Formats: sequence, structure tokens, C-alpha cells
Amino acid sequence: QGGYQSSIVVFFATDETPMSALNKADNDYAQFEDSTTGWANARVFNDLPNTWFAADVDSDSSTRSSASTSTKFLKLELRLRRNLNQILAFYKDPLAIGWTQIGPALNLAADLHDVPIKFGVRIKKEWKALHEFDVKVTKIAGEEADRSAATDTTTASTVATNARALVGLGLSV
Repeated sequence: QGGYQSSIVVFFATDETPMSALNKADNDYAQFEDSTTGWANARVFNDLPNTWFAADVDSDSSTRSSASTSTKFLKLELRLRRNLNQILAFYKDPLAIGWTQIGPALNLAADLHDVPIKFGVRIKKEWKALHEFDVKVTKIAGEEADRSAATDTTTASTVATNARALVGLGLSV
């Protein structure tokens, strides 16, 4: 059977973004994208040997950065980085050394310059349910975050039972 697998999405959102704005049904995915400060995802199609990557700062596909590989990566890493007033997205090929940038840097809107942001992870449910996700978060730089109410991981069983799994990590960047 053909069809896209569920995809993992890493994202930034402002401190003021309510969870209700981020926890949108997959049919309202564009509203989720517009609620973020920046996001990146990876997708595989069940019958094709490719992996597709995308990153953006909203749901406007005309500004979207994208990349693809001719290999289907079922074990990969995504990185989302804020550098001054830009968002950069990367993926790591498990067979190569180093990170590959997903398209050019994305400019943040002027009202988001110097605004504290948080990191989160969500699963976008697609037509196939064969993927399992293990999420590991590594904070590379920035101030120490208050992690008293943070959740670090989501398990495959959580993903399998919840089409809109979302983990707000509370990491200020």
C-alpha cells in the first residue's frame, strides 16, 4: 500500500503561545504551523526510497525550505536552531558524518526578534501507521531552562494511540 508515514515535527513557539494553538488536529495542521515561530519535519512515503524534509516559519509554502534524499531514513535526527533572527533546520543522515541544512535560513518576523522561545515536538499523523518514534532532546546552547514541568520523551505506544502527540518541553532558547 502506498501513502505517507506519520511524520515527526520539531518546532519553536513563543512563551505566550497557548497549548491550544499548538495542539491542533491534523486537518488543521496549517493553523499549527502558523502558531509556531519555526518548524522542521521529515516524511517518508511507504513505497518510495526517499526521505523529504521541510522547514518554515509559518504555513506559507512559498517561503518553505525543503530538501530530499534518495534514501529512506527510518533512523534520523532533526535539528532546529535559532541564530539571532533566523531559524535554521538540519537533518543528519545516519550513514554520513555531520549535519545537512534543509534549504536556506528562514527569517523571523520583526516582532519575534529577541523574543524568548520554547522547543516542542509533535507527530503529524498521515495515512500509514508504521512509524515508531523515540524522541531525545539535547539543548546545545542558551540559558538553563526551568524543567520542573517539562516532559522529555514520548514513547512509541503514546504515538500509536494518540494521532496528535505533542510534547511541550519548556526549553527557553
